[in-house]
Amino acid sequence: MREIRVLITEDEPPISRFVKKITEEIAGFSVCGICCSGEEGLELIGKEHPDVLITDIRMPGMTGLELIRRARQLNGEMYFVVISGYRMFEYAKEAIELETAAYILKPIHPGELRDILFSIQERYRKKDTSRRQEELQNAFRKREEERFLQVLSYRSVCLLAVYCGDDRDKISMIASGVNREILSLVYKNWIFFLQDGEEDVRNLEIISTKILARSDRRRTCACIRTPKIRVQEGMIEEVSRLYRTVLRYKIIPGKAVREVLTEPCTCAAENNIPDGTLKNQLRIDIQAGDKKSFQRHFFELFSLWEQNQAKIAGIRSWMHELTALLIKSNFLKAESIPYNERLDEIIWQGDSFAEIRDNLWKEIEEVFQGIDTRTENLRKDEKKLFDQICSLMEKNPEKNHSLQEICDRFQVSQPYVRKIFRIYTGKTYKEYQQEWKIRIACRLLDRNPAMLVREVAEKIGFEQLYFGTVFSKYTGMTPSQYKNRKMAEKKDE
Repeated sequence: MREIRVLITEDEPPISRFVKKITEEIAGFSVCGICCSGEEGLELIGKEHPDVLITDIRMPGMTGLELIRRARQLNGEMYFVVISGYRMFEYAKEAIELETAAYILKPIHPGELRDILFSIQERYRKKDTSRRQEELQNAFRKREEERFLQVLSYRSVCLLAVYCGDDRDKISMIASGVNREILSLVYKNWIFFLQDGEEDVRNLEIISTKILARSDRRRTCACIRTPKIRVQEGMIEEVSRLYRTVLRYKIIPGKAVREVLTEPCTCAAENNIPDGTLKNQLRIDIQAGDKKSFQRHFFELFSLWEQNQAKIAGIRSWMHELTALLIKSNFLKAESIPYNERLDEIIWQGDSFAEIRDNLWKEIEEVFQGIDTRTENLRKDEKKLFDQICSLMEKNPEKNHSLQEICDRFQVSQPYVRKIFRIYTGKTYKEYQQEWKIRIACRLLDRNPAMLVREVAEKIGFEQLYFGTVFSKYTGMTPSQYKNRKMAEKKDE
């Protein structure tokens, strides 16, 4: 993190020298200027672009509070510390309304000033990490290698890959609680935590331990740590290859996996399961259109897979083959890609072999039964449930109801809710929920562009780093960029 630049505006030289001395004693701070008036301070702000302004209130000409108002128009991200020799309620009230970081009474106590600067440094570190996080995720998503390496800025990294299902927010909070300097990437159903290779690898082990020790965690989870990886050109592809060749072959339904790899991208061995006979029988059942026989063999196949601890990747591959067979036999009147995506969601979100089996069977059973011949009453029930779920979201925008929580609340199955959201929105439940929350965030910023990104994230129930990633996905810009654009628009009105 770069140095935090401080501008001091104080008309009493002994006090400004004292503040400068205390500030520069703290590692990570530098004083970029000292001014004796608000007018001079405003001019220097435009030239030096400081991160922090420490200002007296009562000075000749422009007051410190007016300086803060004008400075905020130039840089909405700046932190402000007010120094005053007056215990006047009006001053303190106005300083609070201006969202200053602190209000210090003269004579200044060194310990108090140090504590305030440490607090600002911590806030700045969080903001800097959040910014780097957003830039890293965007560079990874757009495959911008040069920018990715520039933001990462390490010579080497230790990487912890966590299979998280829909627990992304909770897992990110665990990592930030261990070490706020650890960056993360979201790819497929995994979170990749990247730590400077020179840092203690025990940080990543602590994260793994905390994730696996959570009482509310999914049974199906994985924490896979790699050895130190050199940061160089091709890093984005190396992360993608790690997923393709190793990680997706580590997930077993209902099992917690913890492992340290000896090589970053050594291909994982696939299970050699004697399931050929059952798979062939399922092919025959499809050709014969025998639903009852298909169900029996389908359940037997899952029992065999559970006995042999089959990997999710193998289950997914076979289900894609079944999709092709159902289409070829004219049982499935759908495109293979969207249908496979529905099956993939069931497989990845399942927390046991039985749960995956039952939910997949509900999808396949609908194919056999001709799901498109629903009755009018069924359509009314679907619309009623859809409206109830949307109403629940609107009344509680700060909550993130998982798909399972929705199902438990309304006593319905996950495939049924997925189907309803596909019918009425063309999206999955998760996609619709995220898009709706981002629309709420945009409306909040439209009404009040000065609102802090953290506050917006809290109002829609998102952790700040994750909020930035989702916001960028749906709007094409970061929350800060959107704020700045709206502030500029209001200024031009």
